[in-house]
Order: sequence, then C-alpha cells, then structure tokens
Amino acid sequence: MRGKRKRGFLLIALAFVMSVLLVAAGCGKEKTAETDYYIYYINQDVTGLELMQYEP
Repeated sequence: MRGKRKRGFLLIALAFVMSVLLVAAGCGKEKTAETDYYIYYINQDVTGLELMQYEP
C-alpha cells in the first residue's frame, strides 16, 4: 500500500513540474514578423559572399 502512495505522489509531482515547464515555455519572448529581406551575392573579387538588404 505504501509503494502505491509513493508512486502516485511521484506521478502527481512529475505532472506538476511538466505543467510548470510548459507554461514557462509559453511565456517566452513574443516573435515579431520580420519584413527585412537580404540577398547574398559574390563580391567583385570572387573571394567571398556579401550581404545586402533588399526591398521588394
């Protein structure tokens, strides 16, 4: 009987911890929609890539 109580308590404690973690994960920083576009192109020396902002 004592083993079943201990197991039940552990399951309840685990469920509580998991629910707290899920709630904490949902309270993260709000993501905003990015509207900036960038283009990678090869530089004039053909030695690397350059990054340039693009406006459609």
